[in-house]
Amino acid sequence: IITTVLFIAPVYIFFSISKTIYCYAYFISGIIHSYLLNQFLFSILYQLINFVVKIPFGYGIFIELIAPFLYNLYGVINARVIRWNKFSLKFKGLKEKKTIAHMSDLHLGAVYQLNYVKRVVNKIKAAKPDIVVITGDLADGSLKFEEKWIEPFNELDMPILFISGNHEEIANKSSVLKCVNETKIKYIGDTIYECQGLNFIGIDYEDADVRGRLTKFDLKNTTKPNILLYHVPEIYPKELKDYNLFLHLAGHTHGGQSIPIHFPTWMLNACFVGLYPDEANERFVYVTHGVGTALTPLRTFSRSEIALITLEPK
Repeated sequence: IITTVLFIAPVYIFFSISKTIYCYAYFISGIIHSYLLNQFLFSILYQLINFVVKIPFGYGIFIELIAPFLYNLYGVINARVIRWNKFSLKFKGLKEKKTIAHMSDLHLGAVYQLNYVKRVVNKIKAAKPDIVVITGDLADGSLKFEEKWIEPFNELDMPILFISGNHEEIANKSSVLKCVNETKIKYIGDTIYECQGLNFIGIDYEDADVRGRLTKFDLKNTTKPNILLYHVPEIYPKELKDYNLFLHLAGHTHGGQSIPIHFPTWMLNACFVGLYPDEANERFVYVTHGVGTALTPLRTFSRSEIALITLEPK
């Protein structure tokens, strides 16, 4: 309650004064909250160790005050380092090799804006994938979404496909889609979109019955690779065969983003982060760490990434 009054309430007061000041206050508030949480966790660790082995006072100061600060600093820097995660998958009947750049959870708003998108786009330019897919949470909801933030995507010369996530609902989905439709990004929510010999099945977050939607799409007779774009990793690898899906691309979990969020995130999702094959190693779910952050602008025990997936004939 105290930290909320001291650090969250002023953030929204600043919003009425200046959008720039609000963004800085939002960023700093997230860091302060993370520090206080980490200080609490490190204090528990100190007490547990001290219960077994008496720790000198000076070491206690380091563990309870300085270590959380260094941990936070690492988290802020780590969140801004965008990495590639490259891997290959084989599909029987695929005619030619294709590369997909998969990203999720940019969370454009008070923390991430135009300059960050430019960095993302430059990395994609260098990799030269055949297709780019964005599986939700392009918007954050912490600030009104602006078209200029995503204009750098117009510099890419490959198809860019997008479906919405839960934060598009927070940010006003219709407003976000209006901005998206003014760019080269193609929104494919609730459709099957054929692109370069691949079928992309787009389902938005708001459609809670994802399995029901997949049944209505009736993918049984398609021979092309069917790739599901759905923000939440809700489908288990063993279910993919039931819907004739080769690959399910998702985000949402942020790889847990930071301790202690790892644990409930791991428990609440069918797949947590990374690549999950079915028993035959023929169909896959891939959950990306995401390339942005939510609420707090740091990552510990997770990373900001773009996946570069190479699909090859089997």
